Amino acid sequence: MSINFSKQTVVSTKELFRQAEFDNILKCVHCGLCLESCPTYRELEDEKDSPRGRLYLMRGLWEGELELEQSVIDPLSRCLDCRACESACP
Repeated sequence: MSINFSKQTVVSTKELFRQAEFDNILKCVHCGLCLESCPTYRELEDEKDSPRGRLYLMRGLWEGELELEQSVIDPLSRCLDCRACESACP
């Protein structure tokens, strides 16, 4: 499924990412303990669909290294917000 965003929506969303304080992203030590707790990662077996992969994507948006494109939006939108990764995180 493809989602079409207006240019203003993309610019506004990117600005929100840059203004946000992503303390949890910076705390990630990239150990991978969260991977097996994530239902989308277990099903799809793709790093982008893991908590660690999503953190990389969010950090890339935050730092301006990534554009808000479908290849970034899709893995972020597949997060179930189940928070299983939180209990696995050291």
